[in-house]
Amino acid sequence: MTPVRTRGISFAGVRVTVESTGEVGDALVDLLFRDMSDLEPERPACQHFVVRDLGAGLGVQVSSDGARFHEGADIGDAALKLQEAVTMALAAKCTSGLVLHAAAAARSGRALILPGRSGSGKTTLSAYLLARGFTYLSDEMVFLESGTLLVEGLPRPLNVKAHGLHLVANPAVASAAWASLSGPAATLMQLPVDMAGAAGSAASQTRPALAALVFPRFQPDAPATCIPLTPAQAGLRLMSALLNARNLEGHGFPAVTALAREVPAYELQFGDVREAVPLVMALP
Repeated sequence: MTPVRTRGISFAGVRVTVESTGEVGDALVDLLFRDMSDLEPERPACQHFVVRDLGAGLGVQVSSDGARFHEGADIGDAALKLQEAVTMALAAKCTSGLVLHAAAAARSGRALILPGRSGSGKTTLSAYLLARGFTYLSDEMVFLESGTLLVEGLPRPLNVKAHGLHLVANPAVASAAWASLSGPAATLMQLPVDMAGAAGSAASQTRPALAALVFPRFQPDAPATCIPLTPAQAGLRLMSALLNARNLEGHGFPAVTALAREVPAYELQFGDVREAVPLVMALP
């Protein structure tokens, strides 16, 4: 009988489980969730995912609570679909704070949150900050518990779109040796343990304090500029990045307004990430 492994993933007060079988299934789950902790193993899982190795080069089957959403030899496609499904399940069930579509990185106990839509440059900017001494928190989703400014990031592999791959896969980022898996829409790049922190370690459980909100805006050929935003401007942009608004009082507007008033915010426009990074590092 093929051994079955089950991994729990806790984030933002929500827990899911991922079951895998076979060498390919186990490797896919390890790539996606190596750095995600199960800090609340006693909490019931809100959703259960299954990754089954089909054997003989046939790929994997991926399902959730009996509903199949991938089957085939394209492991990259399976990984991207599973990653997206787990991320959305965690966000959809959170009721204890703000879940933002954002990247985040930290240095000296101070975190930057980088909210933005896909294609805004979050992942590329994160990779360059890591190469300059920042700690990786997430390139996709962050959580702020109600009443705090402590940042919890979902530490998934970097999800690099095709148009940004040449920027990340270069000596300035030192990513050549990172484990990676390419899918139809993006390449997943797993950070070395010394950059990401081992799952369940003290480092991975630390929640740094939020120092600033930086809204990246990639514009081809645009000069790099970093402009302060008013609380009203920051609040409106945060609302567009709020993933669990329907679960919160006032659809999250009161909490977002309070956050925007308390933390400085900036718009970072850039056409070349190498010009943008010094502006971010110079923020107070």
